[in-house]
Amino acid sequence: TSPKQSPLRASFLESRRQEGTKASTMAAGTTKDSIIKATEKPPDDDVCPICFGDFALACRANCGHWFCGSCILQVWNHGSAFQPCKCPMCCRHIKNLTPEASVYYHNEADAKTILKTVGKYNRLFVGGTRGFILMMVGFIYMISPFDFIPPGVDILHLCNCSAVLLVGLLKLIGLYRARRAAQRARQIAAAEPLVRL
Repeated sequence: TSPKQSPLRASFLESRRQEGTKASTMAAGTTKDSIIKATEKPPDDDVCPICFGDFALACRANCGHWFCGSCILQVWNHGSAFQPCKCPMCCRHIKNLTPEASVYYHNEADAKTILKTVGKYNRLFVGGTRGFILMMVGFIYMISPFDFIPPGVDILHLCNCSAVLLVGLLKLIGLYRARRAAQRARQIAAAEPLVRL
């Protein structure tokens, strides 16, 4: 594409090129599995639209555009952490990032970190019933005044808080039972006739 073309025209030409690639692959008489495998990796003649370099640990968005894993995660980190980032090419919300199949075979620490972060991103913005339930649980947790699992707290502090909560609960149960026993004793005493010696 030339520098004078609008982003909309560039996006249109890119989608037409992808459709042409798919159509020529289908016309060649390939199976459905080979078509899926062909679309699991970015095009060889394309570059990351964010850094304009070759794809490094490529990830495909749900809209079909490919990005470097670190680039698209930086776009997400630059915006709101509570909303999915928008695709820099088509401005659709990215709800699912699919890493290229070969990314799983990398043993570098950077690749593992990106895969972990992509998995976290996908779990955060999952849709459907599960996503709705997770959103409601998160909302209830946010509005509750009690922090069930305070952020940045180690396991010993969590166990200590749980023990204090348990002791307090047992103390309340003991007070309730003592009050009920006293009420019952008064009722029994009131029901018995007075015996004089």
